[in-house]
Amino acid sequence: MDRGWDLAKSGSLYVILPVLALVYGLALYLDRSERKNGRKTPETRIFLAAMLVVYLLVYIWLTFIHRLSLTERSSMLGLFWSYREAFSFEGGLHVVRLGLARQILLNILVYIPAGLLLPLAFRRTGHPWLWTAAACAALSALTEGLQYLTLRGLCELDDLFNNMLGCAIGIGLLAGGRAILHRLERRRPRTAE
Repeated sequence: MDRGWDLAKSGSLYVILPVLALVYGLALYLDRSERKNGRKTPETRIFLAAMLVVYLLVYIWLTFIHRLSLTERSSMLGLFWSYREAFSFEGGLHVVRLGLARQILLNILVYIPAGLLLPLAFRRTGHPWLWTAAACAALSALTEGLQYLTLRGLCELDDLFNNMLGCAIGIGLLAGGRAILHRLERRRPRTAE
């Protein structure tokens, strides 16, 4: 069953991973710039807004525009059905259905940029990580519902889980990058001004 885009159609890890690395580097740069200045400068606001707009446009293209229409509405509301179908866990982990394994991976990867960028947008709120998770959950649930209504994909809980996993990975990468940069800056000797 063709569920829309897969890794072979939308690019490869040779394209996706460098793009994620670039977004990660830019997110850390924006974060450091804001921390250094004590606030977002107009340039960082524009740059962050542009990155979020580009992310949303690519996301809409991948989840709706680029997909083939299904002939009927379908949903899979059993949690982890795709993992059971894609992988065999007997005698170790083995990929049984490569296309489905790619779908799982892509559903995780597509939300990593959201987990990297949204905490920067929600920084001035009380809990940016919580707002980021809530925004990602809402976007994922909205996407699944719209895919069901527009016949542009299978509505499934596994996608919601995978999207939230990607969001959590993005949040973790940003928090880890912040901690590493903070530690490196503290070790750097201060020069006399």
